[in-house]
Amino acid sequence: GYLVELDAIRIKTNVNLDKVKTIGGDLNEKQLANEVNTLARNNLIAESYLKYCPGQKTIGFAVDIKHAMDLSEAFNQYGIKASAVSSNEELTGDRSQKIKDFKAGLIQVLFNVNILTKGFDAPEVSCIIMARPTKSLTLYLQAIGRSTRTLTGVINGLNSVQERIKAIKSSKKPVSTI
Repeated sequence: GYLVELDAIRIKTNVNLDKVKTIGGDLNEKQLANEVNTLARNNLIAESYLKYCPGQKTIGFAVDIKHAMDLSEAFNQYGIKASAVSSNEELTGDRSQKIKDFKAGLIQVLFNVNILTKGFDAPEVSCIIMARPTKSLTLYLQAIGRSTRTLTGVINGLNSVQERIKAIKSSKKPVSTI
């Protein structure tokens, strides 16, 4: 009664991760990026967004900065206002401004690399694109958690679980797609 329900959609690709080694409990970033950052896969992700989540405010998780930028470019090619943020503002631009633009609705899909995983709050986000395969359950849960918040005010003052669930289901954001 505090979070929206999740609607998980798995998009199968032809990417094979068998050669990607595990380091420190997760997939090797460089090897992973080499396997998943392909034009065909990025286009499939954009097409899947248009099929399952058109118009939804979305956060996308990428393997590395180039992947985030390439995904953003693919989405823009499909007419979806997308951008990328990272720790390297020389490559991806002013992170603070892009986040403000995203929250204001000027950017529809915001791709990131380890920036919007923890502590980022934007209740209007109703879709997560996990374009970054991971073996880390913690990372995965933190990522999808960015879209599970209810819209502001939906459950305020409601004490019972049943009241909150009813309010969430009848709100403008009853579910989040991952």
